[in-house]
Amino acid sequence: MPLDHFGKRKDTFKNRYWVNDTYYKTGGPVFLFDSGEQNAEPLLPYYLQEYHGLSATMRLAQRYNGVAILWEHRYYGDSLPFPENTTADQWQFLTTEQALEDVVYFANRFSLSADGAQASADSADFSNALHPSRTPWIWLGGSYPGVRGALLRVRNPDTIFAVWASSAPVHAQVDMAAYYKAAERSLTRNCSADWVAVTRYVDNTLQNGTAEEVADLKYRLLSARSEVSKERAANASDVSAAGVLMDPLSFYQYYGFDASVLPFCNVLETRNSTITPFETGLASNLGIDVALDAFLTAIQEVNYDAIPGNPDDPVQDRSWMWQYCSEYGFYQRGDPNNPWSIETSFRSLELFQAECNSAFPRGLPPSPAVQNVNKYGGWNMTPSNVLFTNGEFDPWRTMGLASIESNSPMRTPSVAIPRCNVAPEFPSFFGLTHANMVHVSDLRVLLTPDANHTDFKTVGFYSPVSQEPFYSGLGLFGLALDEWLPCFGQNSEGSISGAYEKERSFLRPAMAHFPYTRLILGEDKALAVTGHHFHVLNAHTGEIVHSTTHLDNDTREKLTKTGPVRCAAVNATFTHAITTGDDKKLKVWQVGEDLKLLSERDLPKKPTEIGFTRDGQTIVVSDKFGDVFSYPLHPDPVAVSSTSLPGASKRGSLTAHENPSNGTLILGHASMLTTYLLTSDEQYIITADRDEHIRVSWFPKGYVIERYCLGHEKFVSALHVPSYKPSTLVSGGGDPMLKVWDWMSGKLLSEINVFDAVEPFIKVKAPKWRKPWHAGDDDDDERGSEGKSKGKGKDKRRGQGKQTSEEAREQSADAQQQQAGSSDRVESVTQAADVVMTETRADRPAISRPANESSEAERLVFAVHRIQSVDRGEHGRFVLFSAVGTAAVIYAPLPQDGENLPASSVQAVDLGKPVIDFSAGQDGNVWVLLDAEWGPSTDSGSPDVRPVHLLSWQGATLSEVPEKEPSLLSSLNTKISVSATPAELKTLDLYSPLTSLPKNVDPEHDPLIRDTLSEAAAVASLDGEGKQLTQRELGRLKKKKALLAKIQEQEQQKRSSREGTAAATEGEGEAGREVKRARSESTGEGAAADDGSFGTETRDVEMSAS
Repeated sequence: MPLDHFGKRKDTFKNRYWVNDTYYKTGGPVFLFDSGEQNAEPLLPYYLQEYHGLSATMRLAQRYNGVAILWEHRYYGDSLPFPENTTADQWQFLTTEQALEDVVYFANRFSLSADGAQASADSADFSNALHPSRTPWIWLGGSYPGVRGALLRVRNPDTIFAVWASSAPVHAQVDMAAYYKAAERSLTRNCSADWVAVTRYVDNTLQNGTAEEVADLKYRLLSARSEVSKERAANASDVSAAGVLMDPLSFYQYYGFDASVLPFCNVLETRNSTITPFETGLASNLGIDVALDAFLTAIQEVNYDAIPGNPDDPVQDRSWMWQYCSEYGFYQRGDPNNPWSIETSFRSLELFQAECNSAFPRGLPPSPAVQNVNKYGGWNMTPSNVLFTNGEFDPWRTMGLASIESNSPMRTPSVAIPRCNVAPEFPSFFGLTHANMVHVSDLRVLLTPDANHTDFKTVGFYSPVSQEPFYSGLGLFGLALDEWLPCFGQNSEGSISGAYEKERSFLRPAMAHFPYTRLILGEDKALAVTGHHFHVLNAHTGEIVHSTTHLDNDTREKLTKTGPVRCAAVNATFTHAITTGDDKKLKVWQVGEDLKLLSERDLPKKPTEIGFTRDGQTIVVSDKFGDVFSYPLHPDPVAVSSTSLPGASKRGSLTAHENPSNGTLILGHASMLTTYLLTSDEQYIITADRDEHIRVSWFPKGYVIERYCLGHEKFVSALHVPSYKPSTLVSGGGDPMLKVWDWMSGKLLSEINVFDAVEPFIKVKAPKWRKPWHAGDDDDDERGSEGKSKGKGKDKRRGQGKQTSEEAREQSADAQQQQAGSSDRVESVTQAADVVMTETRADRPAISRPANESSEAERLVFAVHRIQSVDRGEHGRFVLFSAVGTAAVIYAPLPQDGENLPASSVQAVDLGKPVIDFSAGQDGNVWVLLDAEWGPSTDSGSPDVRPVHLLSWQGATLSEVPEKEPSLLSSLNTKISVSATPAELKTLDLYSPLTSLPKNVDPEHDPLIRDTLSEAAAVASLDGEGKQLTQRELGRLKKKKALLAKIQEQEQQKRSSREGTAAATEGEGEAGREVKRARSESTGEGAAADDGSFGTETRDVEMSAS
């Protein structure tokens, strides 16, 4: 077993496990029982061999024809990486993450053969019949092992399929004063009253008594436990003396009240069978001296030192001490705020921490790092396929899902079996609480006297009080497995067969997952976006640092409602991240020491790109309305929106900017702005739009336009400035080539013809143009109501008979995206004109068509998504890019000035599935995010369907080299995927740019003309109704009409050029550029600040990166 799964140390150690395959038949599950924080070998006769009773592990293995495994935890028993665990360097490898990864490593390598069980140290064998991708691995564990099972189900759902977690304290907490509350609840009234009275008396005397009184009391207390001299007793610490009062609770969590505490209470309240008990106790009737004397007599009579199990294992005790001191806490102190606490106040948090620091002088955090455990949900965790069982009076219940403590969510167990891979709705959870039971009462049962082992600790945790918990827990878990196992892909009718669904790939998980849509790489951390969530990971180890999936349930629910994360960015120091979703809110996150949502701000329109300035103090946002705004990292608490100022007009977007969060307007385009980038010195901002423009403006004074880079004939969707050549700009979009510019002069330096090289890899095609939303036919369907308004009606603002152009554009964009961009995931269509894209996911069948046959309702659209570059030194400098719906990463040499590269110079790395995005690391390696579930489900012969692939360079060639994959890649592909329903997958709209970026050449259908006419008509209608327009409104209307005239002139020029009826002279070309310049500059001057959300809504994931 590797000592360090996430670092550079190559040391290994031997980790013990035992196997019983008596009942195994091919196709049966693997049942793993975890021994947790103890030597596993003494458990073998009881959990795998069933001496003197039954174990849940073997009963389940017999029922389902499975193989049973007993697993020993690292640093316990003989699974010791070091002979003596004495140094901080050695203890650092005993962590929750390392121990969990041990199980994942083992499960991926375990197999059964004619030679017996084995776990190869080589790479995982996916063809092995017992690999977790082919056979369900089912976990059983009680107490800390139960915690591990629940964490693994959240952390590694593709490894551990189902879990029975008994008495699992899944919420780590430093202060566990609640530990003794369960015992307090079970005590009789008189015993509780006397225990409290004696404890308060002892604490008060030791703290405030005279030296003689303190010495006498210490002697009386310590003498009750064993013989001791007065001198030695006087020198004993207050903690040691007061600790005697807790002796009756030493085995409470194992034996329960009846077997461990009731005998003590009987001796106490009867004064050793000499009186009839008082209902209110001895102290209130006979005085505290009598109560103290009776209390100490009861300790002597019961003789807790003689109870089996008192001797401890020094190895496991020290290992567990490191674990609770470093990560779990669970300091079982007295509660000073509870006057009815039975525990001495000398057991304080400071005392526990001092004991930890004394035992481990180096290597511990200042306080236990409980966040390492609670990041998986703690009390709020909602794993699927997990049964949680608890005892009513188990002291560890207070840290489990069944906790009833005031600071817990007070969740409720339900025995209703949830659907496979679906967690019960919070706050409910799947489980039951055994009445009158204590710690781990249900994983085994003794049926005959325990002759082989007299030491209680060596037979594991069980309650001798009742057999009912074992049978009720086993029965419920068996019913749950009957429900869950078939969804893994196996046929279960009371037993398990080995038949697999032929159409299911054994690598495909039982449930669909969100693909990764963005990966941002830093020196030490990485941020991965998937669905509604993002993870921050250690870039070297792959370990999750933070994840929004680990936030509380309310926050997760809010994130789900905002829709998938469309844009994301991180500052240079990886201390803050920003995200946006469909709710048009800019979320600022703290992602340094901990994960916290710092602020939310409303944005005017849906963003297309977000990012930080170099100092991380300013956020820059471009949106679909063509504007770029800047915002401070931390919002001004007294900021007032410009639209809320007295006299601010809200008549339309060309009249006044919406600015709900008081952002600073940097610049505006008269078309949908697709992307932007800041130059390395942050003196300029380069922006691109849907109308073929690339504009170079000053930053932050964006109204000063330095230059245009004109030459694209179709939309521009990606920009990139190579770090090794900062004067050069590479741009791409709908044109069949990439263009290379001197961006400061606006000179076109060279071109790379790419389309012929890309076309064979385009997997997703767009539907042909649909009937426009604004068509006035009487038979138009209800979608027309989303794009236009007739008179006054429901949801219209009073006083306005028509929507403003801003509302019309926003609604039409959303409606068209829903019909076009998401049509690839819609089960059916309402009109023949609405043809779905030929793209499928696992939630719907693929459209089957011969390779040489194309649907007449489809069209091929080329849209560059991201451009990056890599300097390979002597091997050359390369430009890399991806295109929407294309199953390859494309690359070519960066051409020399004046050189136009043919398509033959362009290379592609075929990845089989559409590329969603990619990121080039500092080492030049390329991390590629795939839509891994695109297309139909395939058989086991299908190509690799991992969501993330890593490409590396061999000289001047980029390829996927089958070397040992980095830990980060392994984590992305196996550990942190987020499950998704088919309905949730439909919201992604990964390929909507294929319909939203291209423009209809018919000027009648151009959104800018349409919306300008709509705005002018809205104002004209007011005038026609006899309403007097102000001079200000008349002036704005005049500007709009002038702008419309320029647009129409430009469209006429384009049409003439296409039809060959007008020769474009050099002067006319310059005039055309002036028209383009006028349209853009008009926004910068405030004449048309908020124009044009064109066509369907684009995908809001970042479109380019510098």
